[in-house]
Amino acid sequence: MKSITTATIEHLIELGRSRELRKISPQETAELFDSIDCLDIEELAELYALLEIGKSERYESFVGLSFKARELGFSLVEVIFEQDRLGSLLSKGYAIFRAKST
Repeated sequence: MKSITTATIEHLIELGRSRELRKISPQETAELFDSIDCLDIEELAELYALLEIGKSERYESFVGLSFKARELGFSLVEVIFEQDRLGSLLSKGYAIFRAKST
């Protein structure tokens, strides 16, 4: 990963998990959306790639996934935000990515 920071990923995982557990306030929901919406296209593409790795639960070509995601453009904001299991999928995807990157 070149663009998105670990702190951003961890923040989105935390807010996403709170939403999954239905322990999220309207302000935190807005913060979750804004935290995704403020990302540039490179960061969104990397975040999407982590989600896809989390869904498949296996490491795929991170570069290939993020390149494919760029084709979706800024509609990625809604695609990512609407993931019901955002926190869980990001957590899995990030863990798999880190294990393969070390």
